[in-house]
Order: sequence, then structure tokens, then C-alpha cells
Amino acid sequence: MKEYILFESNPDFSCNTFLVFEELKKQLPNYKFIWVTNNSNSIIPKNVDIVVNRRSSYIKRIKYLY
Repeated sequence: MKEYILFESNPDFSCNTFLVFEELKKQLPNYKFIWVTNNSNSIIPKNVDIVVNRRSSYIKRIKYLY
């Protein structure tokens, strides 16, 4: 089973959440990092593994998170 960490911030990819994400990415290289966003047009950092758009259908979000 893989290890995942889920992030979310408003606005997308910002504030202290992004700083925590960057530090955890360095310290936990074997983890997958998922970021929930508001806007599909956000500029996605290269080191984010999976992005889930909050505005997607409920079923699609559950599939991504699963």
C-alpha cells in the first residue's frame, strides 16, 4: 500500500500549506502528494503527484482520492 498525503489551500498552491508541502516532499520522497484545487487552470507545481479539482463531479473526486 502506498502512502499518500492530501493538501488543500485557498487560493490553490499557496500560503503555509505550500511551504509544508515542499518540506514534506523533501523529507518523504516515497510518499505520493495529492492536492485538491478550486481551479483547473491553476499553475501546478512539478512535484505534485495528483491534482483533484474540487469542482469535478463527486464520483470523479472519489475515484481520484481512492
